Amino acid sequence: TRPRSCVNTQGLGELLVGFFRCYAREFDFKGGVVSVRTGGHLSKHEKGWTTKERGFRGDRHLFCIEDPFELTHDLGRVCDPQTLSEVKQEIARAHQMLGAEAPLDEVLEKWARSDEQRDQGGGK
Repeated sequence: TRPRSCVNTQGLGELLVGFFRCYAREFDFKGGVVSVRTGGHLSKHEKGWTTKERGFRGDRHLFCIEDPFELTHDLGRVCDPQTLSEVKQEIARAHQMLGAEAPLDEVLEKWARSDEQRDQGGGK
């Protein structure tokens, strides 16, 4: 985690590119927790989010985001494997487009499920 005394010297564009780089290339989805409270990442082990919750089919700690007000609450626990895959694909797409200096309005276009994703049972 970073100390709170850090002063940001980056512009908004650099921060946006850094955000997508972090979650496209650096963040450990299997072992990491996003912590807005600390301004960094924690481990699932630190939070005790390494086991499946009773009453849920499958793992509900796939993309962990610590609730900054209720520290035992994982805001990402509603994310299922398919949704996580789609989120990762969209983050990777944005990262790639920003790296290629695509116009921001193209990067921010509304996401739509592809025909292939719909055919795989994701007809949301």
